[in-house]
Amino acid sequence: MLNIQVNFFSLLIPIFLMATASGLFILSLYKKLPQYMLWLSYAIFASVVVQVIQTIIVPDDIYRWAMFNCLLFFICVACTAHAVYLRLGICTRWSWIGLSILFAECLLAYFCFVEPRLEARLIIVAVTSALICSNNIQQLIHVELHHFLDRLLKYSLYGMVFTIGLRAIYMFSIYSQVSWLANQEFIWASTQFLLLFFAVFMIAIFISCSIQDTIARLSHERNLDPLTGLMNRRAFEERIEILMRQPQQQFKYAVIICDIDHFKKINDQYGHKVGDGALRHVAQIMNKAVRKYDEVARIGGEEFLILLYDVEFDFALDITERLRLMLETTPFKDNQTEVRITASFGLCFFEHLEQFQSALHISDQLLYQAKDYGRNNVRYQLLENTSL
Repeated sequence: MLNIQVNFFSLLIPIFLMATASGLFILSLYKKLPQYMLWLSYAIFASVVVQVIQTIIVPDDIYRWAMFNCLLFFICVACTAHAVYLRLGICTRWSWIGLSILFAECLLAYFCFVEPRLEARLIIVAVTSALICSNNIQQLIHVELHHFLDRLLKYSLYGMVFTIGLRAIYMFSIYSQVSWLANQEFIWASTQFLLLFFAVFMIAIFISCSIQDTIARLSHERNLDPLTGLMNRRAFEERIEILMRQPQQQFKYAVIICDIDHFKKINDQYGHKVGDGALRHVAQIMNKAVRKYDEVARIGGEEFLILLYDVEFDFALDITERLRLMLETTPFKDNQTEVRITASFGLCFFEHLEQFQSALHISDQLLYQAKDYGRNNVRYQLLENTSL
């Protein structure tokens, strides 16, 4: 028969932790928070169940639940370690964790039912927890971290492993009846405090990292066109403003405006789903055609903008013509549908970023000329006082 004792006051902390874990779980599940916060919520869930069992089960029956309780604790430690490893970009060795837990549970079964020894069980829990935390210690030691919070997280995990190891040594001294060390009860109290400190500290770091990552993600999404993944008009304009505030390089630039020919007909004939796929197809080709440091943006429905850095006029014209040919000769395919795409281009070559708005205006005019000349062609011009 299961004997339980309920102290509602002692359940307040588990209830608070359960509510916190539920919030983290829901937000992470809907991708509002980074993935490592989902694993942190799993760890908190497991720790809450452990606390509830220890709270409501009477002391005389606690050993019967030792294996299950320890399994939940190992799951809590494994989820915490995986959350840290995810944040630091380290691969978690789940096979190592699984074998460690399996071996520990076998030993716990022996020291629960064959030779009941509390000290032995605590040693097993401490050693297994340390092994779980350091499941990929080689990568953990050598990983290069540039973010201050990541370094704090790494050293907090080190501190937790060290504290767990210290606790294991202390429990082994009791088990082996080493009196001079076993009587130092402050060691147990110190390790309890340190483990609590590192746990709270790591949660605080996780929350800080999550806030920073979420802000960075939202800022990134704000500057991206959701359909093509290219910069949007606002991000492109902000990028130009940033470049204009920096010391000017002795570069020559080219601005290209591209407009897909008869895009409305594609939408009307094949539907908006195919039209969206065609836009993504064009964006992919543009990214392939330009260099890594050039800027590509979608600034309207079927209108794209490209800024080429440090480029000569002939090379800029060659890139534009190559892009036109790639679009013409690479149809978009969606299941059984094949859509041939062409585009018109306006290219303006200029020398100083202060001339960007003028060059952009001329490129727009050249684009309309390209459409007037039958579409699927490139019209180009040098900005006034620009040398070849």
